Amino acid sequence: MKRKPNFIDKLPNDKKGHLILGLLINPIVFAVLNKHNFYALILCLLVHAFIEIHQYLTKTGEAEIYDFLAGSYSAIVIYILTLII
Repeated sequence: MKRKPNFIDKLPNDKKGHLILGLLINPIVFAVLNKHNFYALILCLLVHAFIEIHQYLTKTGEAEIYDFLAGSYSAIVIYILTLII
C-alpha cells in the first residue's frame, strides 16, 4: 500500500536543500557565537541572503525569497528559544 504524501514530500528539492543547509549551519553559528545571539541571527540571515544573491548573479539556481526563508527559519527559531531560555 502506498503512503499518502506528507509535507516534506510536497516540498521541491531546492527548498529541501536550503532547509537542510539551514539546519546544519545555523546551530553551528549560534554555538560559536554563544554569548552574542543577536549577531549570530544576523550572520545566519546574511549567509542565506548571500546564497540567494549568489544564485541570482551567477544563474546557478533560482533565487527566491522562499529559499531564503527555508534556510533562515531555524535561525529565527533558535534565536527565539535563546530569548525564552
